[in-house]
Amino acid sequence: MIRESASGFRVRFLSLAAIAVLAACKRDAASDHATPSPSDASIEASSPSLGSGEGKELPFIENDYERALALAKETKRSIVVDTFASWCHSCLSMRSFVFEDPKVIAHANDVVWLVLDVDKKENEAILKRLLPPALPTFYRLDSNGEVTSKWIGTMSVDEFTRFVTTARPDKSISAKMVELLEEKKYTACQEAVLEVLAKKPAASADMLGVAINGIECAKAERDASAETGKSSTKPPAAFSPAKKESFLRMTNWLAALVDDFSYDALADDRSGAFETLVDALRELKDEPRRRSFAEHWVRFLEGQVTLATTKEARVVFDSHRLLAYAETGDPTRSIPMLEESAKDFPNDYNPPARLARTYFTLQRYPEARTAIGRALSLAYGPRKLRLFELAADIESKSNDRASEKAALDSALELAKTLSLTEGYQKLVRGLEERRKKLG
Repeated sequence: MIRESASGFRVRFLSLAAIAVLAACKRDAASDHATPSPSDASIEASSPSLGSGEGKELPFIENDYERALALAKETKRSIVVDTFASWCHSCLSMRSFVFEDPKVIAHANDVVWLVLDVDKKENEAILKRLLPPALPTFYRLDSNGEVTSKWIGTMSVDEFTRFVTTARPDKSISAKMVELLEEKKYTACQEAVLEVLAKKPAASADMLGVAINGIECAKAERDASAETGKSSTKPPAAFSPAKKESFLRMTNWLAALVDDFSYDALADDRSGAFETLVDALRELKDEPRRRSFAEHWVRFLEGQVTLATTKEARVVFDSHRLLAYAETGDPTRSIPMLEESAKDFPNDYNPPARLARTYFTLQRYPEARTAIGRALSLAYGPRKLRLFELAADIESKSNDRASEKAALDSALELAKTLSLTEGYQKLVRGLEERRKKLG
């Protein structure tokens, strides 16, 4: 599970942070789920489809909770729920690299399978009850629709198989850390991570997740403290000496884990570790190591793309490649990749949206305008608000005040029709203030 990046450090990183808005998986940022007129397009039309790669498929019911519940009651089976968004690379990774594994397919008829697109209006009622804190979040419901277990983030094939077959599966250490992070128990999270680190555990995918969440907890605690402090509403320039020492220890641990290929991990999860590591090294102002790992990240991702056997598997890495290329200072390398994805998935708004952001970063505003227009014609749900914001940014840089106003007006009209989470409500307030200043 990858979280949406925070604002950039210094002016040089502002454009990189903007790219990150279209490249991450977090509910509070996008649907605020990181997750406008709503589209009737189905999941298949808007994103790489379920079971579209090689092999057999899981019989997912799509965006119809009542149908899934009726089937569960009729067959006395549990329901496995996948909360999903078309922009969530971790969600796409689960589809291409976990759902189609023979170990998982063997249980295709053991439960009722339900996927819920968090940006679809028809799913609002059930999502308000489930309240997924991040994407993906998986739920196991009994035949009456009551939650019996929940898992935040991705899973390995073995973990997912246990989740499907066990009413209350044991959770990995990293999954427990995710829960502490989501519960905002930042100090407890860091203490637990450092306790694990002190035992010098063997490298594993679980430890990779533990290190990532320790770093994220440290940053979240620092930022939360700044927001509630009396002296400033901005995060401090650095951690306290003690916190910085702990942060450095966790960062060095993650650096060792991400570069250790003796254990198996989902490629998307390892790529997320690279993202966290590069950002942590920037926090520590260690530019040589940041640059070195950013280039390593690019090589890793390009290697994974060569191994992808389907276009659905390849597109999993688009958003991370976008970030990695930007981290190495060459976002133009994203353009051929995104053009290929736009061709392969003509009804998916994500490739043109990412193209628009890339062109905007490169100050190629006419091309950005064309790309964002295409993305807006395909997008739906709360995520479309961010695309209207980007459209307004493009028009502002193009000195077209009327079109900037029109984009903001469209966003605000759309917002009236949507049920918005806290992050999106904050976004709308910002758009309202911006519109007022334009007169």
